[in-house]
Amino acid sequence: MSNDIINYIFYCISQDSLEYKWKCRNIELDSVKNERLKELIKQLCLGCFNYYNLNLNSLNSNKSLKVVSNICNCSDTALSTVCNQYNIKELGEYFNSVAGSGRQVKHCYDCGTVARAIFLTMVNEFKGGLTEEDKLSIRSLYNPDRLLPKDSIEEFYRVIKSAKGHCIFMVSIGLDNFGHIWTIEKFSNGKYSMYQSALGSYLLMDYLEYRDSANNNQWLNIDTLYKALKYLINHKGPWKHEENTLFCKWFQFMPTSQVTKVKSFLYCYVCLEK
Repeated sequence: MSNDIINYIFYCISQDSLEYKWKCRNIELDSVKNERLKELIKQLCLGCFNYYNLNLNSLNSNKSLKVVSNICNCSDTALSTVCNQYNIKELGEYFNSVAGSGRQVKHCYDCGTVARAIFLTMVNEFKGGLTEEDKLSIRSLYNPDRLLPKDSIEEFYRVIKSAKGHCIFMVSIGLDNFGHIWTIEKFSNGKYSMYQSALGSYLLMDYLEYRDSANNNQWLNIDTLYKALKYLINHKGPWKHEENTLFCKWFQFMPTSQVTKVKSFLYCYVCLEK
């Protein structure tokens, strides 16, 4: 097992994938005989929580990061793939009722549940909750029958570039047999941050560590993301290595099955200023 897990970790890192986090947390440490490997796996499992503790003052000094870093902060179960936070299911179900979505609500390793929790918690913290106008906008925008993906990506790009002030966006891409959902925060200074988790791959906390969010060292380049998404949406035929690695570069996990086309691209947003 020693060589296999080490090779897998290095492969994931080379592809900008965080999937090794899930793999390491599924390993029973008592079964690992090599003490150095056991310690490596343990540190990889605990890494994002150590990062949180080391950067607590910085995270708490930024209201957005304070909100996000308290979602699914499951340090007590870091050496397993159990990470349950009851209120994220409540938030997910509330979002579904607003949007008219039938997507299943799960737990902390699920992109859609976590994205819904981030989106609504930011709204609650910054403006006190959704207005009736916000609810109508979400239900209208977050509709898979409204636009084709190629038209929706263009509209999304225009909207997020022109949006004034502080906003939170929730974005999703639907592929053949799976999809992904994430959030983008646009600040009043025109900068962007992205927050996400992935089913069977990594926690939101892992992503914050990966992006070094506490030090604001890696702002999201919205123009580059748009170009990547536009390329994937307009690509004809089955995805190959180039498309798979481009997807992984942005979402930190490889496609879980063969992709032949993008079936949907959705977004909704709320301005966070009262």
